[in-house]
Amino acid sequence: MLPTPAAHDLHPLASMSAPLSQLLFGIGTHGDRVQLVEDLVERLRAAAGSGDDRVVVAQLEDTVGDAHRLFRAFDVHHLPVVSGAQVIGIVSATDLLNFYADNQLQDPNEVPLKTIMTADPQVIRKDAPVDELIHTLARSQFRCLPVVNATGELWDLVTTRDLVRFLEMTYR
Repeated sequence: MLPTPAAHDLHPLASMSAPLSQLLFGIGTHGDRVQLVEDLVERLRAAAGSGDDRVVVAQLEDTVGDAHRLFRAFDVHHLPVVSGAQVIGIVSATDLLNFYADNQLQDPNEVPLKTIMTADPQVIRKDAPVDELIHTLARSQFRCLPVVNATGELWDLVTTRDLVRFLEMTYR
């Protein structure tokens, strides 16, 4: 039988009963703290100061070459693929690099984007708690989650880089 650690042997976070997201982001403790995914995104948008909340997207009929041009023109690392406003896939910069590494003889302007996209990606609703977002990104292979509204339409993207930027803003 393993001995029970004494209280002084535990890391301070281990002895706290609150979820990690509450400890890091103050969820549920103050009205001005980030509680929902929407709150997190709005704070990131405000900090960026660009005033532009549009998300760069690709269409199902686009080619790998079209996606490459979007990645370069807008300096993005993830590209949701939409039909109307519904997310039907996602392409990452890694997907694009893998395509070029594996298909050096293929013209990217002739290859449909759907051949390299991840179809039906996991999404998160903008009214979901931030701890759900953190849990999903921390425990999955994803580095990006499309954020959708109540009707499933694309609203924004949140990446692991966004979470790190938010931590930087919070603890600066």
